[in-house]
Amino acid sequence: LQLLEKKPSDDLSRWRQVRHQAWCEAVLATIYQTASCSDVCRSWTAHSEALLKEIWNSCGLDQENCILVAMGKFGAQELNLSSDI
Repeated sequence: LQLLEKKPSDDLSRWRQVRHQAWCEAVLATIYQTASCSDVCRSWTAHSEALLKEIWNSCGLDQENCILVAMGKFGAQELNLSSDI
């Protein structure tokens, strides 16, 4: 928790914006059927993973003796737009 407190609020805002943009792209692809459901899930999972890695690294957790385990839909690359991670 202390690691997260070290980050300025502009990083948090940017991360939220990146997440929101990826979510909107997935929604639009779903509505306009420009991608299959499985492609949308894989894309949403990939965006989520990239963002998690960026946050993890910026908090210095990549330098610590800890791991992040992906299970369930995230681990299977099947996140959907209502997935909670």
